[in-house]
Amino acid sequence: MLSKSTIAVIDDDNDIVSLFKEALEMRGYNVAAFTDPIKAFNHIKQQPKDYELVISDYKMPLLNGLELCIKLIEFNPMIKVILMTAFINFEFDIPNFTCLIKPISIARLLQTVKDSLAQEKIYANTMRKIKRKHNVIYKV
Repeated sequence: MLSKSTIAVIDDDNDIVSLFKEALEMRGYNVAAFTDPIKAFNHIKQQPKDYELVISDYKMPLLNGLELCIKLIEFNPMIKVILMTAFINFEFDIPNFTCLIKPISIARLLQTVKDSLAQEKIYANTMRKIKRKHNVIYKV
């Protein structure tokens, strides 16, 4: 196992969740998979320190990936995020956030996960910067 921590994969498309989970587990990662962002949030908030990385689709029903990740960072400001989107002009200037534009190959996913986990962790002022950048405060 590469890490004691868990990677959460969250997407409302079951095929993507299954494919990414299998690919990551084959590389030795511990993975929790979710197709419902509300269930993912409720599960992860119970043990936020167990998660090192969240890979989430941006566009999901009830709770989009950005809102979900911002809420999770409130529980664990050290968590890293890979947000998947089909929006071409979607960029982040937020610590610990990476954006992947769909479609995403398995090779690209694995390299991005490796790079994200290897990044120096930037914790200070993460929530303040997110809230200022998006001009929104999400209540949990």
